[in-house]
Amino acid sequence: MSCAGTFSPATINLVQKSWSTVKEKAGDDGDRIVSMLVFKNFFDDYPSTIRYFKRFGNDPETIMKHETFIEHAKKNVFNSLDKTIGVLEEPEEIKEIEEWMGKIHRPKRIPREDFMNLGKCIVKSLKQALGDECTKEDEEAWKTVIDGLMSAFAEISSK
Repeated sequence: MSCAGTFSPATINLVQKSWSTVKEKAGDDGDRIVSMLVFKNFFDDYPSTIRYFKRFGNDPETIMKHETFIEHAKKNVFNSLDKTIGVLEEPEEIKEIEEWMGKIHRPKRIPREDFMNLGKCIVKSLKQALGDECTKEDEEAWKTVIDGLMSAFAEISSK
């Protein structure tokens, strides 16, 4: 089920504002920094997910140094997140992103649990990136948005 149109204006505002702060703090290399933080947390917290990235190496360190993986992470984590956050008020845009993410992940047969675990790592990474500037309200807003998106991606990819 799509999460498009389900977020409150307050949630959208918190997510967009804190995302802007993350990008500002990360600087010119933010796409790489944020993406690698997400995947470091993902591989550390859920080591079994390395199986999805075996074409880049057999261990997290090798995978995360592989330039093709880095480009994949920047495109599919940072850039997708950036685009999605920018259009949270646009249900049709969100539906298109959900469809695209679901379709590109469908061949991998990724279980819902792994999508949700990636979502937890995205929230954890954003909290780390924000540091002391992350409020409880920010964290809850991110959980709401990321959980909704990951649920939609999982559902669409399973069809």
